[in-house]
Amino acid sequence: MLGLPERFSSDRSGNVAVVFALCLLPMLGLIGYAADFSIGLMAKRKLDAAADAAVLNAVSKSANPKLDQPTQAQALASFNAALGKASNVTVKDVHLDSTFVDGSIKVSLTYQASTATMFGSLFNVDTISLTGKSASIAPLPPYANFYLLLDNSPSMGLGATTADIAKLQTLTQNRCAFACHQHAFNNGIVGDDMNDNYHIAKNNNVVTRIDVERTASQHLFDNAIKFDQVAGRYSAAIYTFSDVLQLVSPLSSDLAGVQNKAAAIDLAYAYHSQSNIQTSYDTAFSYMTDIVGRGGDGSSATSPIKYLFVVTDGVQDQPTAGGSGSGDRADHWAPPNDNITSPPSDAKPNIANTLKGNVNPQRLISPIKPSICDNLKNNNVRIAILHTTYIPVDDGLYTNYIQPIANDIPNNLKSCASPNLFFTVTPSAGIDAAMQSMFYATTFGMPRLTQ
Repeated sequence: MLGLPERFSSDRSGNVAVVFALCLLPMLGLIGYAADFSIGLMAKRKLDAAADAAVLNAVSKSANPKLDQPTQAQALASFNAALGKASNVTVKDVHLDSTFVDGSIKVSLTYQASTATMFGSLFNVDTISLTGKSASIAPLPPYANFYLLLDNSPSMGLGATTADIAKLQTLTQNRCAFACHQHAFNNGIVGDDMNDNYHIAKNNNVVTRIDVERTASQHLFDNAIKFDQVAGRYSAAIYTFSDVLQLVSPLSSDLAGVQNKAAAIDLAYAYHSQSNIQTSYDTAFSYMTDIVGRGGDGSSATSPIKYLFVVTDGVQDQPTAGGSGSGDRADHWAPPNDNITSPPSDAKPNIANTLKGNVNPQRLISPIKPSICDNLKNNNVRIAILHTTYIPVDDGLYTNYIQPIANDIPNNLKSCASPNLFFTVTPSAGIDAAMQSMFYATTFGMPRLTQ
């Protein structure tokens, strides 16, 4: 029989309890560490999401009226707003870097934070440090000048819809479907003829094509202002043309100011009772070639991309050599032939031509000549054309001279336009969306995360 000492030394029944007791504390520590790690991971995800939101907001117009380099205060406000009330998270530092480079705005944000532990304090670890970084980039819009050239010749006084055409014909005892805007005459031009079809249309709520054109132009600037994210990048000007070129608003980066002046877009007067023969593309495009100048690449304010945005029905109706000579007489506005007390301001008269008439020796009706667009396009100017289709009217002039060229009108306009910048719209619908398409093509790109 073994003695007591030998039995005690050989007894192993209590070893498991001792080993368990010795391992319990490290096991609790590992479990606690796993719990703290999980809490820290959740906090890190919230912080990273807040950093992503902050850098995206920094390059979004929703953050600023204009897209300028964001400040530290703006970044911190965006970060904290996105983080919300995250429990157990202490933000120690948020740092923003931003720069304009290579035609883009680049933003990066770093943060330092910590979250309290639940079990780490057992091992003198009270917090877990958390750091992170996020970055975003958004392309800047190019510098761009937009020149609106709007047809306001008598044909734009045609009713915008067949119903408007019929209404005006009824109001004028079927005399005319056009809201001709004429001066009163008394050995010269002395003022508005308050009984002309223009005033009949206005007084009876007849919507004409010029009304639709004016409204669409105003709406265009609503979107232009909305997408004008960087101050000074976009400039615009408005001109109207008939047989003369009329300045409505000079080139300006104050788009709201240009929009206000768009309210003045209106039908051209018919001088000397000349209710027709007032659409001269030769005159308009010749002047605009000089006014617009050469287009650039959009990289700087001195090298803007240039767009000429033309809205017209595509039918020229102008005096020919026999009736024009050194320029359409009606456009000189000079005594003694034209006794005008207040000649049109900021207007340029009809340019002489050597064209031959087809209606009579002094009048030509034809589609636009694509070649008159070449000088502009050779100057790197992008031409966008909105073709407002000509609604058929029941008169001999339409039947004899416009209907036969109906297919040539859109084809010639498309040849004049730059690639992918030709649109055909009805007079009463579609102008708004089409006029905005050019702006959408150059508006601020969507920001994206890069880190």
